[in-house]
Amino acid sequence: MVRPLLNSQVSRFSEVAAAHQRAKSEQAIGKVVLQQES
Repeated sequence: MVRPLLNSQVSRFSEVAAAHQRAKSEQAIGKVVLQQES
């Protein structure tokens, strides 16, 4: 079974710029998860 590799850190949509920068700088391994704020 193949499962996606998820980053252990979940970011809020308001932190999307920081999450994008983390992914771009290769500090995040796998998928970057954004959580919708309610």
